[in-house]
This record gives sequence, structure tokens and C-alpha cells, in this order.
Amino acid sequence: MRLKKYFSRSKVRVCLTTDTWTSIQNINYMVVTAHFIDYDWQLHKRILSFSQIVDHKGDSIGKCIENVLIEWGIDKVFTITVDNATANTTAISYVIKKLNSWQDDGAVLGGKYLHDSIVAIRNAVKFVKSSPRRLDRFKNAVAHEKIGTKGLVVLDVPTRWNSTYLMLESAVKLRKTFELLGEEDIHYVNYFRDDENEQKRIGPPNCDDWDNAKVFINFLATFYDITLDFSASLRVTSNIYFKSWCTIRNQLNSLTTERDPLVSKIAVSMQQKFDKYWGV
Repeated sequence: MRLKKYFSRSKVRVCLTTDTWTSIQNINYMVVTAHFIDYDWQLHKRILSFSQIVDHKGDSIGKCIENVLIEWGIDKVFTITVDNATANTTAISYVIKKLNSWQDDGAVLGGKYLHDSIVAIRNAVKFVKSSPRRLDRFKNAVAHEKIGTKGLVVLDVPTRWNSTYLMLESAVKLRKTFELLGEEDIHYVNYFRDDENEQKRIGPPNCDDWDNAKVFINFLATFYDITLDFSASLRVTSNIYFKSWCTIRNQLNSLTTERDPLVSKIAVSMQQKFDKYWGV
């Protein structure tokens, strides 16, 4: 209560930092922290909110920040520090708009890689992994299709591209099994008829979705392999740094001119971030 009164009465601007992540149980969390200097020039850091959120989309993040500001009576924000995830651009724009609607000087100076095909496949994998009974039916379907793969599908963490790569790679190998579910499993069909967050659930994956998944797999394979090399803990990796850097740079240069618009669009955005980070 004392902190709320301080925010409502003082004229200091507050700096915010926020981060989101997904637990191993696939539950989304978000934390919002306030940083401010009091009248005695003492720096303070206070966690204002630690809560679950629906997803990692920009609108969801922006609305969560808005609710925190309203709850704590904060209407003067100096900065909001986030990572460079695409969704945060939408979130910050949303918050700036809200701050400026509350008062003229609410914000100082007035203050995308989630493809539907990935979402469709993720939802299909969620269905399979959501209960032991569904997983057993899926295993039976794999046996029925006589697919010679030892592994089963894995569910990704949406904010970790390497886990999305593994999910797509495993799912594509079992494409025929998912298609069989669509033909014979009424529970699977009804799952995609239900709404999710007041919107129609995306899926089931169709032919275009599976083709797009192959594109994403080919796109991410190089980055995944290099990440594994750098993550090695039982051998020296500093000697492969420059070669790997050049491999990524050349890969991005090549992919920006790809005929596939999906690949080229993502590659251009990645190259811009890559060049900005390394000062190229």
C-alpha cells in the first residue's frame, strides 16, 4: 500500500523491465519489475507482478503491462526494457498508446515468425500429448501406417526456436499418422472444431502446412547444428567460432534471395538483427 501511495503522489518516472517465459509444463509466465529513484536519490527495484499469461503475443503482453500500471497507479513511464522478440514491438506500441491516452506526457517523447502452419502442427501435437489415451491411439496409428521411425512427436516451447525445430522435424516424419487421425479419429476432428481463447483453433495441418514445415526445417537446420556445436561442454569450441559465424552469414545472404517468399522474408529480418548485433 505504501508503494502504491508513493507512485500515485510522486512525480517521478518509473522504468519498467519485463520478461516472459514458458515452464516445462508449458505454462506461460510474465514478470514486470519497476526501477525508480526516490527523492533521496536512492535507486529502488520492485517486482510489481509475477503472473500467468495466455500466450506470448504482443497484445497479451501489452495488456498485462497495462493492467500492472493501472493496479499500481503508475501513469508516468520513462522507459520499458524488453528483449528483441518481435511480439514486444507490438506490446510497447500498445502501452505507449495507452499511456498517451491517459495524459499527454504519459510516455517520454510520446513514446513475427509465428506462422499459422507452425501453430496448426503445434496444436496437433498438443492433442496427441494431452493425455495417455490419446498418445496410445497415436502409437497405434503409427504402427498401422508402418512408419519406420523410433521416436514420437515432441511438443515445443513457442519462445525457443530450437525446440520448435525439433517439434517440426519429428512431426513431419509422422505426417501420415496425423492424416490418419484426421480421417478416423472423431476426437481429433472435434478438437479443431473447438474455440481457443474465443477464436477458432488453428488446424488440423493440411498439405500446405506440412510443406511449409519442411521449409522451416531446412531453414533452421544449419542454425540448430551450429548451436549444438557451440553448446558442447566436453571439448573446446572457440576454434570453430569464426567458421560458424561465416556459415551463418553466408546462409542468411543466400536465403534472402530465396524464391520462397516465406523463407526470404524471415531471412531478411534475421539478417538485419544479425548485422546489427555484430556491427556488420
